[in-house]
Amino acid sequence: METKSVDVLIFNHTSIMSGGEIALVDLLRANIAEHVHVHTDRAGGLTDAIGRLPGVTWSSTRTGTSSTESDSLGTANALRAIVLRFTTLIQMRRDYSRVLAQISSPTIYSNTLRSTLVLTTLGLGGRRLVFHQRDQLTPEYLGRWSAFVSRALIRAKASHVIANSSSTATTSPLPPARTSVIPSAVADSFYKIPILEQDATLRIVMLGRLSPWKGQLEFLRSLLVLRDEIGNTNWEAEIVGGALFGESEYEDKLKCFIEKHDLGSKVRMLGHVNGVEQILARCHVLVHASTLPEPFGQVVAQGLASGRAVIAANSGGPLEIIRHEDTGILADPTNAFELANALDRVLKDEGLRRHLGEAGRESAGRYRINRISHEVRSVLNLDRRSKSHPPTSALSEESGTASTGTRDRNGQANHD
Repeated sequence: METKSVDVLIFNHTSIMSGGEIALVDLLRANIAEHVHVHTDRAGGLTDAIGRLPGVTWSSTRTGTSSTESDSLGTANALRAIVLRFTTLIQMRRDYSRVLAQISSPTIYSNTLRSTLVLTTLGLGGRRLVFHQRDQLTPEYLGRWSAFVSRALIRAKASHVIANSSSTATTSPLPPARTSVIPSAVADSFYKIPILEQDATLRIVMLGRLSPWKGQLEFLRSLLVLRDEIGNTNWEAEIVGGALFGESEYEDKLKCFIEKHDLGSKVRMLGHVNGVEQILARCHVLVHASTLPEPFGQVVAQGLASGRAVIAANSGGPLEIIRHEDTGILADPTNAFELANALDRVLKDEGLRRHLGEAGRESAGRYRINRISHEVRSVLNLDRRSKSHPPTSALSEESGTASTGTRDRNGQANHD
């Protein structure tokens, strides 16, 4: 069996475009390596995005829609979840073993926790395993047992951890000397969004997948206080994001809240949107309201880069991104009155909005893709290697490989 060589072999367990997948695509667009191969569970949003990039090939285990199961390994619906996840992990282990045997690379870059855990159970043949840690490995996120096992496996097998914030790095299983803090990049398109002038009606937006800990319900409660208790009605709001990981019940709960409290004329739920730049271009204020400490807060960084006034949760990654009262406002999202008062203040003060937008955009310069991609290349040891490798050829699941999509150097699509 012929072995193909690439500069870096990337594993990402899902093709659903969530925050980590968007960050990965941004890195690949910045050409972090001459030849890259990405393996995921099946064709979907991620493969659609990277299939357009020169020098990038991909393979998937199956065809059809990508799994809607979250990367969380917590204990909800315990017995059914354990059986399902155990079966899935066995299948992934067999699949990953085959890919490792067919594709040679000095570095394996794992972009999700689940992919990393599978890789830690396999023989890597002396290759470095770099885990990009985008979540906090704590019992609050994963459950006590899953957090313990995850940390032990990664500590035993990973060579290096890239943490997306200092907050995340405090939960890294590896010592500081083998943990690098590199925030997620913000695409250049966000920095080009014009500053929005004063309008008769101000627009508030909340971006992010629908999930209870992401705080959409807390946001709605604060809007209710803003309208009924504070008396500020000079606004309209949009909630942008879909229930990507099977959390449709939470989506229904949000819709019921809007209907029950007659917020339909003020609040719109837009679902998942590709290219949120168009959403930010028409809004004045971005709200982030995660109720658990956000590992990083990519939408917060995007809001700053867009020159928008940002109100964010006062925990986790946003504490590192925002200077309170200078580049943004920090508030407790679980306190509806505190969040509503922050909104009222920003909505009423055009000078404050402009200052936050300008200072925020300036501070967001450290998240530019060129800078972040250079830091990631350094950790992956790609700056030390100038040798080019031929791109990986097509693979198929039945023959021990998987379906592959590539594009040539002129950007034309090729599907083998």
